[in-house]
Amino acid sequence: PSHELRTPLTVITGYLDLIKKRDCLNIEPGTVESISKEAFRLDRNISSLLTMLELEIMEDVSLVSLNISELIKAEVLSFKEIKTTRKVVSEIDTDVWVRGSEELVLKLLRNILGNIRRHSSLDSSVKVKLKRIDESAELSIEDGGPLSNGQSLKIEDYLTQFNS
Repeated sequence: PSHELRTPLTVITGYLDLIKKRDCLNIEPGTVESISKEAFRLDRNISSLLTMLELEIMEDVSLVSLNISELIKAEVLSFKEIKTTRKVVSEIDTDVWVRGSEELVLKLLRNILGNIRRHSSLDSSVKVKLKRIDESAELSIEDGGPLSNGQSLKIEDYLTQFNS
């Protein structure tokens, strides 16, 4: 399915690049840039969809024991180094272990922090918390990003099925 989704988008992006190089076309200013932005959004959405599909078919044998505390600390450190003007607070319990996929955990963290980087103001603070609660872990990442009325922060509203 990945090929069927990505190939048409690659062709569209290629044609957009050709249009940008030709000045002879009579196109409204900003139109090509708007289409390029939407193509980029579509690419990100396709990647998210493919990740969700990957989660659904993942078998328990491919999951490993992960020290999620160390993964999160490393990603927060990288985030701080890239955006030094932003106040970043982290409260991360040590030695919190989960059973999962390191690749997918990193994808999730980088997606969240990348969205914060792109969509929240540079002066908004970021708070990353990881707590051990009995036999499970709770991760919360807060920023000062804008939410419009009616938007939810509950991941359950976005994901309807989880692999046990």
